[in-house]
Amino acid sequence: MDSNPRLVIEQSTTDAIVIRIAGEWALGEARPDFSETLRAVSAAGTVTFDTTALGKWDTSLITGLISLYQASSNSQTNVDWSGLPQGPETHYPRFRC
Repeated sequence: MDSNPRLVIEQSTTDAIVIRIAGEWALGEARPDFSETLRAVSAAGTVTFDTTALGKWDTSLITGLISLYQASSNSQTNVDWSGLPQGPETHYPRFRC
């Protein structure tokens, strides 16, 4: 299994995307640029996640997901956070400031 952190965006329907998060995500290690993902989230009507290939992760993943949360809130994109691993999805209600 490739342990490099990856983000892959797939169009699932005309206005829906799936964000596949894979590899190991750790502070101090290189991680993917979220710019393209943020643009895709802002343009999508619905976003879901697939983390079946996600390895170990820490707050470096949550940091990126906070940016996705903010982009989805600003564009009123419907996000289904249930595809995330146990743990980070419990933080999303707290992001509303």
